[in-house]
Amino acid sequence: KAPTCTEVGWNAYQCSYCGIRYGEELPALGHDVAEPVVITEPTATKDGVGTGHCSRCDQDVEVVISRIFIDTKPGKFYSEALDYCYANGIINGMSENTFGPDHELNRGQLVTMLHRLAGSPAVEGESPFTDVHAGAYYADAVIWANRNGIVMGYDDGTFRPDEVITREQIVTMLHRYVVMLEKDNGARDDLSAFTDLDMLHSYALEPMQWAVANGVVNGMSETVLGPRGYATRAQTVT
Repeated sequence: KAPTCTEVGWNAYQCSYCGIRYGEELPALGHDVAEPVVITEPTATKDGVGTGHCSRCDQDVEVVISRIFIDTKPGKFYSEALDYCYANGIINGMSENTFGPDHELNRGQLVTMLHRLAGSPAVEGESPFTDVHAGAYYADAVIWANRNGIVMGYDDGTFRPDEVITREQIVTMLHRYVVMLEKDNGARDDLSAFTDLDMLHSYALEPMQWAVANGVVNGMSETVLGPRGYATRAQTVT
């Protein structure tokens, strides 16, 4: 039985040694619509819907238009945030159709996201950091962020753009960005519920108090903050 657009097919075989007959299921072919009319646009995480004429079954049909990033799913903790960030040009994928939600984010990528969030303002001049070179995708973003007090770099004069970013670095950059916009609402959490505050660097104390108070980040558990833990791309867009 040959498969159709919507129904599975079967191949039947008979063993030449024992005579037992067995079958192999053939998956349904799916509709073949060359250029569907879009009814619902796909998003980064949600499939869209379209209609068109199927060249296989010669019927007018409804088809699924694949979401932009095939390694994401709707209904995940990051889905709404990723849809927003992608639609507004804040973050791109690892490739044309993959986002890499479980990949760790680096410092250069986060600064680039903040620069895009700010509207990608133009910059002039050179970076103050010895490891940020003109032409790098993050170069303008790092210059902008440094001039606006969002990033300071390391004592050796480097920024380390390829270094995986930590949770405390993320909230520090986010808080400094909010301060730059003059939108810090003054809310602070005392963080006393967390037992690993000794792992939090002093520069990140107030930003973390702000972040927890405003629901920007949660703890890894009710008692573990995890300030030096790495953050994934999915966590960061959220």
